Amino acid sequence: MKLVRLAVPLFKAGYFAIGAVYALTGYLSLSVALGMGGKIADHEDSLQIVARQPFGIYIIPLIGLAILGYVSWRFAQAILNADGWDKGVKGIALRCYAAFSGILYLLLAIFCFKSFLVGKVVPDEQADKELSADVLALFWGEGLLIAAGLGFIAVSIYQIRKGLTGAFKEEFKLRELSSHEHTLLNLSGRIGLPMRGLTFGLIGAFAISSGYQSKPEAVKGTEALFVYILAQPFGTYLLGGLAMGFMFYAMYCFISARARVFV
Repeated sequence: MKLVRLAVPLFKAGYFAIGAVYALTGYLSLSVALGMGGKIADHEDSLQIVARQPFGIYIIPLIGLAILGYVSWRFAQAILNADGWDKGVKGIALRCYAAFSGILYLLLAIFCFKSFLVGKVVPDEQADKELSADVLALFWGEGLLIAAGLGFIAVSIYQIRKGLTGAFKEEFKLRELSSHEHTLLNLSGRIGLPMRGLTFGLIGAFAISSGYQSKPEAVKGTEALFVYILAQPFGTYLLGGLAMGFMFYAMYCFISARARVFV
C-alpha cells in the first residue's frame, strides 16, 4: 500500500477533475431546464465548452491528466482492494464496479488527449448507438446488452442506498471537516449520490430495452437520456432535478478531494 499512499495527491486531483466535469455538465443541463438557453450536455460536451474558452484547448490535457488520477484510484480499488472491501460476493461486485468505472473514465481521459492533439473537442453523438450496434452484432449480443443494463441498475441501487443511508460518511475523515463542510458533505452525498444513481438506473433500463428489442437506437447515454426526459410531461422539472443532482455530486467529489480516506 506504500505505492497507494504516494499516489494520494493524484487521487485527490482526479476527484477534483471529475467534480469539475460533473458541475459543468449539471450547470449546462440545468440552464436548459430553466429556459436560459444552451444545450443539454454530457461530459464530452462540457469539455467542448472548456476548449472554446481562451487557452481552453490547453486546459483539456491537464483535465485528462487529472482524470487519470481518478482512474488510478479506481484501479487501486479494483486490483489492490485499496478500500479494504470484504472478500465475499459484495466485495467482488464492488471491485468489478470500480474496474468498470476506471475503464469508462480512462476512455474520457483518452478523449481529452485526442482532442488536444487534433486541436478541438468534437463529441461523438452516435458513440452509444454505435457501441450498442457492435454488441448486438456479437453472438449472444442481446444477452450481453441486457446484462450490462442489469449491471447499471445494480450500481444504481447501490448508489441510491449509499446516499440515502449516509453510508458514504464512512469513507471520510470527518474530524478534519468543519461544521460547514460536514453539512455540505451530508447534503451532497444524500442528494448527489441518489440522483446519479437514478441516472444510472435509467441508462440501464434503456440498455435492457435495447437488448430485448435488438434495437441499438434504444440505448441512451447521459445526453440522450436528458433530451428524452425533457420531452416528457413535467420534463423541465425532472431534468432540472437530475441536473441539480449532478451539481450536488460535483460538490461531493470536491469534498472527496479534500477529506476522503484513501489509505
